[in-house]
Amino acid sequence: MPAKRWAPERFLEVGRQILAEDADNALIVVGGPEDRALGDDLCKRWGPRSLNLAGSVSVFGSAAALSRCAAYVGNDSGAMHLAGFVGVPCVAIFSARDVPGKWVPYGNNHRILRRHTDCAGCMLEVCDRSNLCLTKIQTEAVLGGWHELSRMNLPPAARSQGGGLTGPPGH
Repeated sequence: MPAKRWAPERFLEVGRQILAEDADNALIVVGGPEDRALGDDLCKRWGPRSLNLAGSVSVFGSAAALSRCAAYVGNDSGAMHLAGFVGVPCVAIFSARDVPGKWVPYGNNHRILRRHTDCAGCMLEVCDRSNLCLTKIQTEAVLGGWHELSRMNLPPAARSQGGGLTGPPGH
């Protein structure tokens, strides 16, 4: 839903930074068919170390792809819950539209980014304040979460016990 979507330009910047930091980093985008065009645009701009799987793989295919990722970076979405379920640590970007902590990803080692605003708890699906709560989450905070998780360098077995993906996965 629109009220839970961080700006694509910010995902673009986070992805560029992650790619610039290490030649071994790669990015994938997962999501539904409605995310395909945005994923195509981001991957075109990120370059050859990115892959858009949005709308082209099943939920099980997304789970398999996520299970091979160092981390998930993205919106509060079904893809975030899927990442947590397969043991991938998440940098989860939450709007303030709902109760804090209600929809966090399953497991441990997640970084939840949420900013309070005077309109918190609005439950709007389309924000009438230009997604104020999400615009307060800066790229530096998301990159900080990424750096914390990447330094942990959890092996897959440790991640699956609760313990990269970047881009705006399914909404």
